[in-house]
Amino acid sequence: CEENHESKKISVEKGDFGFVTSYNYPDNYTSQLYQGYSCHVEIRGCSTCRLRLTLLDIQFPNCSSLRKMRHRNLCIPGCDHLQIHDVDQPYHTMSKRNYYGHDEGLTSVTISSNVRIRHCMSNASSSFGKRFQLKYEVIDKREEYKGTVASWDGNSGEITSPNFPNGYALNDETFTYVIKNLDPYGHVRVTFDDWHLASASSLQVYDGIHSTSPIGVFKKRERPVLVSEKSALILVFSTGKSHHRCCHPGGFKASYTFVSERRWDTKPNTNCTMLIDSRSGGVIRLQDTVSQLPGLYDCIWIIKRPARKNPDGLLLRLTEMALGEGWLTYEENSLEIISGITSKGRQLAKYTSTNLTLGQWFSPDEGLYIRLRGALSKEDNFKFIFTAVDNVTDAGCPKPGDYMCQNLWCIDRDLMCDGTDHCGDNSDESPQKLCFVSDIWKLGIKWNFQDYSTPDPCAGNFKCGGNSLFCLEMSRVCDRIPDCFDDSDEKYCGNYYF
Repeated sequence: CEENHESKKISVEKGDFGFVTSYNYPDNYTSQLYQGYSCHVEIRGCSTCRLRLTLLDIQFPNCSSLRKMRHRNLCIPGCDHLQIHDVDQPYHTMSKRNYYGHDEGLTSVTISSNVRIRHCMSNASSSFGKRFQLKYEVIDKREEYKGTVASWDGNSGEITSPNFPNGYALNDETFTYVIKNLDPYGHVRVTFDDWHLASASSLQVYDGIHSTSPIGVFKKRERPVLVSEKSALILVFSTGKSHHRCCHPGGFKASYTFVSERRWDTKPNTNCTMLIDSRSGGVIRLQDTVSQLPGLYDCIWIIKRPARKNPDGLLLRLTEMALGEGWLTYEENSLEIISGITSKGRQLAKYTSTNLTLGQWFSPDEGLYIRLRGALSKEDNFKFIFTAVDNVTDAGCPKPGDYMCQNLWCIDRDLMCDGTDHCGDNSDESPQKLCFVSDIWKLGIKWNFQDYSTPDPCAGNFKCGGNSLFCLEMSRVCDRIPDCFDDSDEKYCGNYYF
């Protein structure tokens, strides 16, 4: 590693190994040898590779700035250290770490095949000198999980996509997962608790260790349920490639179980999985998302907080519920409400058939994760109402034009008078005259209580008391200032102001 402000790039293949060292290692270096402050080495392997890094030798003086600047992105002034991280985002942020003299002997494994090693150096002298040696080994991105039905450490477990739940990089890499039942006559079941893939990504599934062709290839909208015919399943996850850098898909989390029989009488249908994005409010009904009834279902609805409006959080209410005998008797029935957009979030509620009741929940996180499992019939139904909300401030609603509910939630004014109680106290749907004013204001419809063939001198404006002789511009309606002789421009506003 010689002084160079640009990265040296090394391409490696699976099975390769080598060393990154300080200049002229094992001799000690001094500030006379390094006139700069850092050097970089970037190692890139194949799409199915990752790197194992071992710090064999680090001779750095103690760093006085260590306590204050441990997570600094750039080199810490006056401090000798190594900074190692994956190159691609979001791995870069998650994997970045500084290494100092006391970290000798540590081993780490990268998430992806592309890693950057930066040597940050000071001009300080040291009686025993300064140097480092790091070994890299190129290994396979392959994870193996083994067990049996009678395993002492359990007959189940989970696998996740890289960096879950913080997102994976669309950098055209491949990750392999082998789930093997050590009983040669046993089988493997896999259900996906999370499934948030990019359009460019795919999951190939192979049945058996020696299988040469996949039994299925699953994409963004195809959350699978798997049971092996042989004793092992191999999952090959391909991230795909995209140059769009704004967003990183969450990925997947799968639960696996070793079983003795392939037959699965309670295998659920998952075609009711739905991602709801960029909406300030709406309704989820069971009948709208489940197409074939009766049946066993495992449904997941993910409601993402709309980034454009950046609300304080999401309000979720279960307002209707009619789940019958099938859901009551199915042993794995449950309804989970989780704060966040993955199953790893904070659980707000979990119900079974014995304690299911109507309820209300609030999530200040990225969104809400709802999961319903059970046997459903044609008569079953429920209704969730979700709304992006802001807390009221001393000045009213923080966003101009929002509607202030009587219970002091602020909602998008476009949700007002849409037939759904988004506030929770129905103040956005009543009184009727207020909704009439709101609809006129939102849609730009002309006010005309007379015959439509008669020219209206107050067209497009508000009529005080319904009298066309007293007209106001719509901008003066519900502005907290009574302008009409009978105060009708403020009378039906409640807590709503245009």
